[in-house]
Amino acid sequence: MPAKLVWVCGRCMERHDHEDDAIECCVEVWNVWACDTCNSDHNTKDEAFECCAGTEIKCPVCARDYREKDLDGVAIRVAGHCRVCNPHYSYDEQFQIEHHHEVDTGRWEGLNA
Repeated sequence: MPAKLVWVCGRCMERHDHEDDAIECCVEVWNVWACDTCNSDHNTKDEAFECCAGTEIKCPVCARDYREKDLDGVAIRVAGHCRVCNPHYSYDEQFQIEHHHEVDTGRWEGLNA
């Protein structure tokens, strides 16, 4: 699912997964749509869906499609293959994949986690 509804407090601007949590936090609440890939906020579900969904990359080894900012998409750009067809990467490749993914999305995700 490339988009999800989240609630943002009107005062502290903190994001919450549940409306009740946001109301308890600051009372004033906005609902926004968040892109599941890069976690950025959008006003409409369509905007959140199109944020990263349109950029796809195909693994040249197994021909699977991934979004470019997904961990496997970054792995294809760095090492030339995804984790499904070949889960083995050098330490340098692993570092580069995790680093580029964090830069692209703003969140860290372990390659072997």
